[in-house]
Amino acid sequence: MPSLKEVFEEVGLRVGNVNFFSKGKNAQEIEMLSNLHKALRKQVDTEFSSENLDFLHDLHKLYQADKRRNPLMPYTNSPELVLLYNKYVARNSESEINLPATIGNALHEEAKKGGLTLESFSNAANEIINLMQKDTIKRFQELPAVKDLRPEAKPEQALIDRPDLRSRLRALGDAVLAAMSSLIARIQKSIADFVGSAKKPNQENPTPTKEAILAKSQNIHQQFPAEKNIVQKSENLQASMLSKPPITPLKNIDKQRMHEALSKLKEAQKLATLDNQDPDLKTLKPK
Repeated sequence: MPSLKEVFEEVGLRVGNVNFFSKGKNAQEIEMLSNLHKALRKQVDTEFSSENLDFLHDLHKLYQADKRRNPLMPYTNSPELVLLYNKYVARNSESEINLPATIGNALHEEAKKGGLTLESFSNAANEIINLMQKDTIKRFQELPAVKDLRPEAKPEQALIDRPDLRSRLRALGDAVLAAMSSLIARIQKSIADFVGSAKKPNQENPTPTKEAILAKSQNIHQQFPAEKNIVQKSENLQASMLSKPPITPLKNIDKQRMHEALSKLKEAQKLATLDNQDPDLKTLKPK
C-alpha cells in the first residue's frame, strides 16, 4: 500500500510533468498551477465528476496539516477524518466516490472500529488519481486552452509560450534595468564630483594678494572715516619714530678716555689707603 507522501508527492495528479499537488518554486509556477486548477475545476464540473477532485483536495489539506502537527498527538479517528469518510466514502453519501469493493470495505471496517487514520485513505487516493489520470486528465490536457498553460518540456517553458506573461516579464525587466541605470548614473556623478572637488583649488577661500588687501583696507577706510583718522595718526607716529636718528654707540676714543679716568681714580684711592697706614704720616696729621 503506497503512503500518502508517495501518492501526493511522487505519483501526483499530473498534466504533462506538472504535479497539481506541488507548491511551485517561484511566482510564475504558482500562477501557472493556479490557472491549471481553475481550468481543471471547470472541466470536472462539466463532466459531473467534481467529487473526485474535491476528495483529493480535502485529503491533501489534511495531509498538509498533519505534517505540521506534533507527532506525539496522533491524528486518529479525529472529527476531520470522520467527516471526510462520511462525505466521500460512506455508503449512499451525497458525494460518494467510486472505489473498488476491497478498498471501500477496508475503510468501512476501520470506521466502525474507530481507527481511521490519514494513511487509511492512501489506497483510496491512489485509486482516484489513477482513475482521473486515465479519464479526466487525458481529455483535459488536450484542450487548446490547457496546451497554452502547461509546459511541454519544463515548467518554465510555458511562461515563454504565454504572450501575457511574456509582456509582463519584459515590462518588469525594463523597469528594473531603468532603475539600476539611474542608480549607477547617480553614483558615478557623486564620485566625479568628489574627485573634481579634491583636485581643483579652493575657489571660495583663495590666498589673498597684496593688492586685494590694500583694496579691502581702502574700502574699510571709506566706510568708516573716524577709524581712518585713527589709523592715519598711528601711521604718522610710526613714521616720525622711524625718521629720528638711532642712538649711535660710543666711539673708540670715548671708551679710551673713560678707561683712563677710571684708572686714575683707582690710583688715587690706593694712595689714600697707603697714607692712612704710614705711621710717620700719622704723626704729622693734626690731632
